Amino acid sequence: ERAFAAVMAAFGDYAMDNRGDVGSWVREAAMAVGASMLRLQVTETSAQGGELIAEMCQRMFPALVKQAVEKIDRLRGVAGTTLQGLLHNEPPLAEWIPDAETILAAVPSDAKINWQSSKDSFPPLVGLLHTDTYHYPVLSGLVVSVGGLTESLLKHGRDELLTQLEEAEEPEELVKRVADSLL
Repeated sequence: ERAFAAVMAAFGDYAMDNRGDVGSWVREAAMAVGASMLRLQVTETSAQGGELIAEMCQRMFPALVKQAVEKIDRLRGVAGTTLQGLLHNEPPLAEWIPDAETILAAVPSDAKINWQSSKDSFPPLVGLLHTDTYHYPVLSGLVVSVGGLTESLLKHGRDELLTQLEEAEEPEELVKRVADSLL
């Protein structure tokens, strides 16, 4: 539990120094280690040990979704690939994944998504804005993305957010929720 807590803390490392965005290296390592820890826990846990797996999934999946919509292509690639791998893990994790049905529908096992491309990776994940679990991580990742210097990233993030807001079942409610979250 303590080791996993340290890994999850590493997801929040956005340190910069003279070498550049060193926090991205830490976040990338956190994704790999966190996924390995989760897989190990699933294979080593008996039926009564599912509480720890549930807690790990509750923390890991929103963090991966956030990273998969952020601005660094390499990190989006690692996060998306890790997310898709965990979603379709053997043995399955679905019983512990928050909003499993929704996220599994957004990222099917046979989906060929170029996770490094914001054009490909944003549509399935920004659609998770309407969920309670993934609303804030998606929005937070998008804010980091559209705040970057890359015009295509800004365009894809903006366009996908507007598409989701326009096509929502209750657009006014989602617009209000997004505005409240941003405030």
